[in-house]
Amino acid sequence: MQEHGDVNFGIDWNGPISEEDDNIVDIPEVYNPVLQEEELQSIISPTALSDNFGVDIYIRVLEHVHDVIVNNNH
Repeated sequence: MQEHGDVNFGIDWNGPISEEDDNIVDIPEVYNPVLQEEELQSIISPTALSDNFGVDIYIRVLEHVHDVIVNNNH
């Protein structure tokens, strides 16, 4: 056993064996209606002063993302 636990933890040596030899996962492109990071930063500054440890900035970003999604779906 190693210092941070057993390296074989979670391995079932008697369990089923995968029949596939390749581990390729095909992820399709996803449409993102939200502005790119640079555009979002020009609208809402991530380094703006905040009295709430950035929570108010985070909420403004969420509201902006929500508005963009709602406006693109109508």
